[in-house]
Amino acid sequence: PKTGNRLTVLFTENHLRVVSMSKILSVGSPAFAFMTKIAVLVWLNLLWFVGCIPVFTIGVSTAALYQSIFAYQKGKDEAIHKLFWNAYKNNFKKGIVQFLIVLAVGGVLVADAIILYVTGILNTIAAILLGIPVVLVILAAGYIFPLQAFFENTIRHTVKNAWLLSCRHLIVSAVVGVLNVLPLVMMLVIPETFLKISILWVMIGTAATAYVNAFLLNKVFSLYIPKDTTGKANQETAQEDGHDGTQQL
Repeated sequence: PKTGNRLTVLFTENHLRVVSMSKILSVGSPAFAFMTKIAVLVWLNLLWFVGCIPVFTIGVSTAALYQSIFAYQKGKDEAIHKLFWNAYKNNFKKGIVQFLIVLAVGGVLVADAIILYVTGILNTIAAILLGIPVVLVILAAGYIFPLQAFFENTIRHTVKNAWLLSCRHLIVSAVVGVLNVLPLVMMLVIPETFLKISILWVMIGTAATAYVNAFLLNKVFSLYIPKDTTGKANQETAQEDGHDGTQQL
C-alpha cells in the first residue's frame, strides 16, 4: 500500500509537471511567443546574410531586413521570407546607391585617419577633429536604411532626412549608433570575447540589433506620419500611399 501511494504521488507530480510545461509552451503563451520571435530573427538573419553575398547589395539586404521587421512588429500576417524578398526587390536600386554613398564617405574618413597616422599628425586635436565627422556619419548611417524601409522617398531626401533626424533625436541616435558599431568595437578591442560569441552573432546578431533599432526608430518615425481626423497616426496610409513623412522637417 505504501508503494502504491508513492507511485500515485509520483504519477501526480509528473502529471502536474507535464501539464505545467504544456501550459508554458502552449500557443499564445509568452514563452511560445518569445521562441517564435527568436526563430523569426534567426531566419531573417540567414536571409540577410544570403542577400549580402554579392557584397554591393549589403544596403539592399539591410533595407529589406528593416522593412520585414517593421512589418513583423506591426503584426503583418505574411510569410517572413516573402516579406524579405519583396522588400529586397523593391529596395534594390536605392539600396545599392545608398550603400555606395555610406561606403564612399566611410572610405574617405578611414583614408584620412590612415594618412594622419602615417604622417605622424594624428595628435589629440586631429583625432577630435576627425572623430566628430566619424560620429556624425555613424549616427546618420543608422537612419538611412530604416528610413528607406519605412518611407517611400528619393535617395537625396532619404540621406538628408537621415542627417536631420539623427541630430534631432540624439538619444535614440546614440543608442542605435552604439548597437550598430558594437560588433566592430568588440572585434577590435576584445577579440577573444567576440570570438566566443561569434557563433551566436552569426546566427541572430544582425537581425536582433535591427529589431531593437526598429523598435526605437518606429517611435521616432511615427512622429512624422500624418494623423487622421481622430488625431491618431495613420501609419498604414502613409506607407501604402508612399507619403514621405520626414519631408515635414
